Amino acid sequence: MGAAVMPAFPPAAAEIPVDEPPACIDTNLIEGYSVIDDTSVRFFVKGQNPVVATLQKQCHDLKFHGYIAYTPGVGGLCARRDTIRTRSGLPCLIERFTVETAEGPATTEKPE
Repeated sequence: MGAAVMPAFPPAAAEIPVDEPPACIDTNLIEGYSVIDDTSVRFFVKGQNPVVATLQKQCHDLKFHGYIAYTPGVGGLCARRDTIRTRSGLPCLIERFTVETAEGPATTEKPE
């Protein structure tokens, strides 16, 4: 199975199909996040299912601190280009995004 070609810029939230994970997330649509573990972060995106960012490798103490920071580039927060930073400043590259569905992994409540 070949790799899917992803658009350079993210489409509007309603246009992102669940079976075709986005290459980028429009940071203007991110309403919150929750740290799942040291290798993944769930983003709550306005108007669509939660999107999980899987990191390229384990990001030490990410789950312990439960905090991330990011500086998006042109086109939003993108896999294989952008990093998140832990509270200690450790950069962690985003490997891919996965859209959660009702059949997928259990989701947590959206933070207030």
